[in-house]
Amino acid sequence: MSLGSPSLSCHPNRAFSVDATTLDLDPARMDALPWSDAFAAMKALEAGAIANPDEATSIMKQDTDYKATFLDESVPYTLKLLKPASGTKTGCIDVANWQSYGDWMSSNQLITSTPDASALATTDYMPYSCT
Repeated sequence: MSLGSPSLSCHPNRAFSVDATTLDLDPARMDALPWSDAFAAMKALEAGAIANPDEATSIMKQDTDYKATFLDESVPYTLKLLKPASGTKTGCIDVANWQSYGDWMSSNQLITSTPDASALATTDYMPYSCT
């Protein structure tokens, strides 16, 4: 589903969106991409990572330049934040959890200032309501 731009696509049943608005791509080519396959793959990756945080951490260690100590802490913590609460739709975030994550990143000097999660959080691009 397009959200006002042919380069911004949002899956109608999941909280995944792909924003290619800054890539200067031809809209016809964007529409021709297999979006349902891409969103299905994202859903599977998310479920696998949440179910297997040790494996997700191991993959991140192989495929990124982040320090292992950072990944050992950040990957499982991030996956906990991504996992929807019981009865909650994927993508409907808990602002307090994200604020806690921002506070943790700041206290561990991973970022220089603590963001205000409530000012940054939005569900504007969600295909459904979170309330």
